[in-house]
Amino acid sequence: MVVDYSHLTGDHQFFQTVVQFYKNQPVFSLTTQKYDDKQWVILTYLRGAAYASIHDKNWVNPFLSRAQFFYRLVRPGWDNSACGGGMNWGPFTKYKNAVTTELFIATAVGMYEAFHRDGMLEASIRAWIWFKNSGMINAQGLVNDGLTTTCQYPLIVFCGRRRNNGQTTWTYNQGIVLSGLSKLYKHTGDPSLIEAAQHLIDSVISSGLVPADDGILVESGDQARTCNQDQWMFKGVFFEHLGYFLWDVAEMQELTVATRVALLQKYRPFIHANAHAVWTVRGEDGTVSSYWSEPSDHRQVSVETLGSGVAALACAVRVDLLLESLGE
Repeated sequence: MVVDYSHLTGDHQFFQTVVQFYKNQPVFSLTTQKYDDKQWVILTYLRGAAYASIHDKNWVNPFLSRAQFFYRLVRPGWDNSACGGGMNWGPFTKYKNAVTTELFIATAVGMYEAFHRDGMLEASIRAWIWFKNSGMINAQGLVNDGLTTTCQYPLIVFCGRRRNNGQTTWTYNQGIVLSGLSKLYKHTGDPSLIEAAQHLIDSVISSGLVPADDGILVESGDQARTCNQDQWMFKGVFFEHLGYFLWDVAEMQELTVATRVALLQKYRPFIHANAHAVWTVRGEDGTVSSYWSEPSDHRQVSVETLGSGVAALACAVRVDLLLESLGE
């Protein structure tokens, strides 16, 4: 969020914070984590390098080197021996969950943009093709947590089909893939990628994840205050990647201005509703809890919940700036 804030506002006072984060990051500890954790590192430094390229070019190569180091650790996670492909959650598990492959779609195409190696683009395309056919996207158009351990239906008649495990449709699993799809479209020109992204966003807005007419996104466990610290970040991740998706779309010169404006305006009310909710329910001390439909009660308030709220605000600012740049 520090990089996004700096990009959006032009306020560069926190760049040294990013640098210190790079210098003091527990790299060895992160190398022992699961593949999804490693990919958050990749995305962080790809964004950091893009920011450094316009602020302090001395840090572009160090940030990209860190991203490349972790990408090399992640690539062996692709596994054709179970479920016909997809990323394993970690080196010692065969579980195929949504987040790890969604992240791989985004990280592989992001690495392609940074290093221009065709194999990276091919890896991202392969991951998307597998993901969309894997069964993780349910009949409501939402992404569940992953596949069953056997990747198959129990009835023999369905043995050739992979099976959705029916677990929680976490909000971040509806968002991460969006930024990967927009970048894949940029490099392939395949309109089905933008259509798939829109269908996923539309499915979220019309689903139980947005249970009330006020348009506020709600995580499973928000209202009961049962979310854990990881889950406190999920809505922020959704809006972060929704913002990246719309940013990419707004810069696609092959699309007419009218098309780009229409897409931004389509989702602006939903984005603004959530940003307004965050701003309205924040505490007197500026804190934001995990549940945006009620005033902050300090029961679930942390750096994760605050960062999630800031991500929603940043997404709204980004959409307004993009529309302004397109003459709206």
